[in-house]
Amino acid sequence: MCGIKTERCDILCPDCLKDLSQKIFPVFQIKDVSSEISIWATSEYKGSLAHAIRILKYRPSRRIWEKISPFLETALQSKKIKADVVIPVPLFPEREKKRGFNQAALIAEKVAFCLNSNFSPVLERTIHTAPQASLSEEDRQRNLKNAFRISPKVIPEAFLGKKLLLIDDVATTGSTISECARVLRSLKPLTIEALVLSHSFRKFPIKENNG
Repeated sequence: MCGIKTERCDILCPDCLKDLSQKIFPVFQIKDVSSEISIWATSEYKGSLAHAIRILKYRPSRRIWEKISPFLETALQSKKIKADVVIPVPLFPEREKKRGFNQAALIAEKVAFCLNSNFSPVLERTIHTAPQASLSEEDRQRNLKNAFRISPKVIPEAFLGKKLLLIDDVATTGSTISECARVLRSLKPLTIEALVLSHSFRKFPIKENNG
């Protein structure tokens, strides 16, 4: 990422790899989001980690994920999070086909392994929405309205009374997580929480309701 030439087949130089390892922390709870569920993160979306996530999403590159993945395992060792089922935020099928993978699913598979939980792609994306990063906070919420559904292949009884953990790569306002959680409530789980690889702090604080 720094531009220094690396050994053949190595995507990161030793200094960049060391820097990335210092950007991922034990899981912490995000406070500045508009969400009714708890959202956990392992890093702040800035510096080398933000650059790596952009490579993962927009180049795209599984190889960069292979470098990040071990650090996520370390971040989860605190055992603050428990889940019966780990669920990735889905991509629209055409976008996933073009990219070659869903980065949230890669993260979710790793999280499920670390937590000894089941991985299940319960959700489907039904609308090809504009990228959330390009929108204002209000537009983000409108953009996601009715964008998700429970997969018709799902057996609802399998999730009844279970602890569900939603996974995404980056959270800013919590809009995506909140909309997915709203849909998942139809499965009548015991709890729904979320974990993101990185948290991009919102530009403006949450407005307090004094009414």
